[in-house]
Amino acid sequence: MELDAKDRALLNRLQEGLPLAERPWDRVAEELEMETEEVLARMGKLREDGLIRRMGGVFNPSKLGYSGRLYAMEVPEELYYGVAAIVNSYKGVTHNYRRRSRLNMWFTLSARTEEERAGILDSIRSAASGARIYEFPAERMYKLKVFLNMEEGEGDRGYGRY
Repeated sequence: MELDAKDRALLNRLQEGLPLAERPWDRVAEELEMETEEVLARMGKLREDGLIRRMGGVFNPSKLGYSGRLYAMEVPEELYYGVAAIVNSYKGVTHNYRRRSRLNMWFTLSARTEEERAGILDSIRSAASGARIYEFPAERMYKLKVFLNMEEGEGDRGYGRY
C-alpha cells in the first residue's frame, strides 16, 4: 500500500496518543488540518490494510491491582493458531508473539490474583496439549516508547526513535 502525506501525518499523530477529550477525533482532525470524517475514513482504510492493528489505552497494571508476567511455550505447529486464539481471548493478555525458536510462543499476562492466573494458564496449557509454560517474572520494569516516524521518507521504514 502506498501512503500519502496525510496518511503518514495521521500515523505519526496517532503514535503520540489521543487527546483526553469528549471528541478526540475532532481535535486530531483540527491539528492535521483535515475534516473529522476524513480522519476516520483514513483510519478505517489503514486498519483494513493492516497498518493499524489495534488502538487502545496503555495502563500500568500494578497501579490497577494487577501483576503481569511474561510466559513462553513450545507449541506444536499444528496447534499453534488454535492456542494463539485462546491466549488472545483473555483480557489480561497484552502481547502474544511468535519466535523462531523452540519456545515459539511468548505472551504477557496480567491478573489480579494467583488463582485467576492459574486458571488462565491451565486453560492455555490444556489447549496446547499439556505443553509446559515457562514463567519469566519481571525483576525490573522498563517502558520504552517506540515511535516509527512515517514522515521521514520512503527509505526510512522500520526505523524509529525510542
